[in-house]
Amino acid sequence: MEDDFLAEVGTFPALPTSREGQMVPAAVGTSTPAPDSATQRPLSKKSIIFIIFTLVTFLAISLISLAVLSTIFILKKTNIDKGTTAQATLGPTIDPSFDPTLEPTLDPTLDPTYHCQEDTPEPTSCEDGWLFSNKSCYWINTEELTWDEAEAACRRQSATLAEITSEEEINFIRTMTNYYLAWFAGRYSEEQEGWINSCSNSSRTFNNHDDNFGNFAGDCVRWDFVYWKFRNAVCTEKLSSVCEGNFKYT
Repeated sequence: MEDDFLAEVGTFPALPTSREGQMVPAAVGTSTPAPDSATQRPLSKKSIIFIIFTLVTFLAISLISLAVLSTIFILKKTNIDKGTTAQATLGPTIDPSFDPTLEPTLDPTLDPTYHCQEDTPEPTSCEDGWLFSNKSCYWINTEELTWDEAEAACRRQSATLAEITSEEEINFIRTMTNYYLAWFAGRYSEEQEGWINSCSNSSRTFNNHDDNFGNFAGDCVRWDFVYWKFRNAVCTEKLSSVCEGNFKYT
């Protein structure tokens, strides 16, 4: 029976032995560990180029933003310094109690265009809330109105939108307001095919104007206190305004 069992099962393989003749168990389930791909594979050339491009783009945008902010700061500081210089020069002519928000009260029978007429005598004084300079009286209307509304508001005060005819007037106006944009006399006339003063109805050349004056949209003249230039603008835009009148009292 033993012979039959051995014949059916077969012989067992010989176990490995050491040099001393002892059996050594075979290794079970052993394998070589796989290499770590995260530590073994370097970044591709495309990945490195993308990272460098991203960093350079971010740096360029940051530098451009810094340059724009610096330019805006310098422009504002320059305008403030110029306004301070003009204030120091013209300060003695300005009433320290002047309040641009004070609504003036004038005689409605006065001719609003009196200051535009030739040989207009110099006024002896201005009403409360008005400032005297260059043989005229000026008032800032801080209410934001369209050009037509601003002109009508000035005429209700026996005045018109201010006509700026000299550098002295411009310097004086700069000391009156902190508003960057304001309506002044000046409008494009299709009949005369040119710019005219709305008060005197005379043709007008704006010497201190923007290089692109007339190329912007709009037929009305505004003063830009940021760049200190005249610019044309859409007449329905709502801005503050400066009125001018010549009030002679006996």
